[in-house]
Amino acid sequence: MIRKAGIQDLKAMIQIDMQVEGVIQSSMSEQQLNEHAKKIKRFASDEDKGAFIYEDENSNEKIGLLMYTVVNRDATYLWT
Repeated sequence: MIRKAGIQDLKAMIQIDMQVEGVIQSSMSEQQLNEHAKKIKRFASDEDKGAFIYEDENSNEKIGLLMYTVVNRDATYLWT
């Protein structure tokens, strides 16, 4: 089942993101972990970002994550 992620999914979102990047939590400092958590939290709270969680229907285990950013073509960005 796929559903929109919320702030209650933050811990799972961080874990899944770190697994995809091949990062081991024990190799990160407390400051690095906090910075990473802030970055991922934006996908659950910002209006122009979002995330979907893929859960196993039987166990409700979170097994996938899709994060996205919406870009407005009419806005000015640093890279344009």
